[in-house]
Amino acid sequence: ASIFDAYILELPWSIPVAERLQDIKNIDGFDVNDVSWTDINEFSRASVTFNESIRALPLDTDYITIGIRQDLYDKYNMSVPNTIEEMAEHSEFFFGKDHNDDNYPDWGYCLSGQANYFFAFVAPVFQRQKPLATENDVSNMYFNTTNFEMMIGDNDAFKYVV
Repeated sequence: ASIFDAYILELPWSIPVAERLQDIKNIDGFDVNDVSWTDINEFSRASVTFNESIRALPLDTDYITIGIRQDLYDKYNMSVPNTIEEMAEHSEFFFGKDHNDDNYPDWGYCLSGQANYFFAFVAPVFQRQKPLATENDVSNMYFNTTNFEMMIGDNDAFKYVV
């Protein structure tokens, strides 16, 4: 019997190591259909497939979605947002209005209290406002790994998202 080492890593780390991972289709006795490969959503399959080789099995993929109350958009003759900026404007517009006729003001938009959902909005802004890390710039979205300067808080990108 063959013995294989397995590792669990988060999606952002799979790209730098993908070339060092074996194509699992080439493992003796492995049949991609045994794991119902086509039942895994297309994005998750694509995230572990490099140059037509499958380098990992996706175990968990989080998706952050926005639920829109179309009735409110219809009521105020508004179009659904296409950008984070429009979403912020709409949130301010809807905030404090009574959306369910209970005589209490309601929120514009709600976001889960989990920090990772908040950072899903922060990360693209951070990444857009700074170049990709190089050997000389090893900062990430939390802190600069050379001088440990915090990237969160007193930072234009962070303030913009908040």
